[in-house]
Amino acid sequence: MDKRKQVEEILLMPINVIGYSGMTGVKIKKAGKGIETTQSYYPYKNYPIGLDPDMSDFAIGFYEILYNDFLSNPILNGAEALSNNEFAGDTMNSFNTIANKVPEAGKSNKQRTKISEWPNYLQEYYYQYHCLANFWILPMVVGRKLDDEYCKACPYRSYRKTW
Repeated sequence: MDKRKQVEEILLMPINVIGYSGMTGVKIKKAGKGIETTQSYYPYKNYPIGLDPDMSDFAIGFYEILYNDFLSNPILNGAEALSNNEFAGDTMNSFNTIANKVPEAGKSNKQRTKISEWPNYLQEYYYQYHCLANFWILPMVVGRKLDDEYCKACPYRSYRKTW
């Protein structure tokens, strides 16, 4: 397999976070058609996101390689927290944002239909959207902060207005 195909395959592999690395040490391995990884990042107590593929140890390593010239410090400060609160990993297109636009899937997570009723492309996306190709680092105010006018998680603000 040529290098381009290998990179594409890795970028599209689903990422499954298996636990916090503080308990077991950092672990990253290929498992089946995906990647199993731990997570060192431990979110703030008032923002309990739990295990999050876009902040997994594998994703953090990817960001640090990709954005090496841009970052002045490692993303994590060694104490499981962000070195710079301005940047954290985030998923560009969440499953629910996409699925809510597909009539066969239901208009919301509460109205979600059975996976067997979804079009094939949505079923594939469901299993694959937590991958490096769908992650990037964003300023906190745009990505994870839930009470700001630029927050992408607020359905009445930011890019979601255009959907």
